[in-house]
Amino acid sequence: MGQAETFREDLEALLALAAASDFRLSRAQVEGAFENYTLSDEQMEMVYQYLNKNYITVEENDKTQATKNRDRQVRPAAGSGPDQVSTSEEDEESEEDSAYYKMYMADLKALPPFSKNREAELLKRYAAGDTSVSEQLIEGRLRFAAKTAALYRGQGVLLMDLIQEANMALVMAVSRYEGGSFEELILTEIQNAIDGALTEAGSAADVGSYLASQVNSLMIVTARLAEELGREATLSELAEKMHMPEESVKELVKIAMDAMTLQEDEQISPELS
Repeated sequence: MGQAETFREDLEALLALAAASDFRLSRAQVEGAFENYTLSDEQMEMVYQYLNKNYITVEENDKTQATKNRDRQVRPAAGSGPDQVSTSEEDEESEEDSAYYKMYMADLKALPPFSKNREAELLKRYAAGDTSVSEQLIEGRLRFAAKTAALYRGQGVLLMDLIQEANMALVMAVSRYEGGSFEELILTEIQNAIDGALTEAGSAADVGSYLASQVNSLMIVTARLAEELGREATLSELAEKMHMPEESVKELVKIAMDAMTLQEDEQISPELS
């Protein structure tokens, strides 16, 4: 894929995010979308002019829900250390994010080309009941999901975790598609998932609900795979379907099993009392 095509893809993801955010973006989101390009001031100005022509307002301060969530992050206790330590950790996370993102996007280049016409054809088949095309629909939008997730960098959650959230949301979007704009459905699911992740990052008390949403996604995918395969899915099959590491899926399965055991104990205990 050439740089010009990649640039258009990045711009498309940015426009989609703006459309779902009341046509408002922060300057940080715009600059972050194109940080991997060597753009001159004049070229960046052309980007802003293009956004303006599409009635998109670029604000100096991020007033989106994502930033509101970021503001709720747990802050270091007073006297826990100099500001330089925090800055150093942020720099390390930023470098780790950049390295991960480049490797991940490089891996996605190995996927076969996927055109809008091909997607439209597969969506018709899926809406008609052919669920065998779901994996192709997911793979065709992995780059879009990653680029959308990347627009939320620097807000308290590692990029690799944001991409994981976006991939799970993509799986959910495909499972819920019944017609209409597929891209709009994907974006809505991704935004909801990432907003939730950013909120959880700023509120440790809500970790339970965050894990519950992940377990819920696992249960849905597990049920769908069992229907498609005619048997229980293996751990590797679940990981591939959810685009998550096997270790992460294994942990979610354990949480789900523990929750079921606890629920059974609660149902039995009244009879024993």
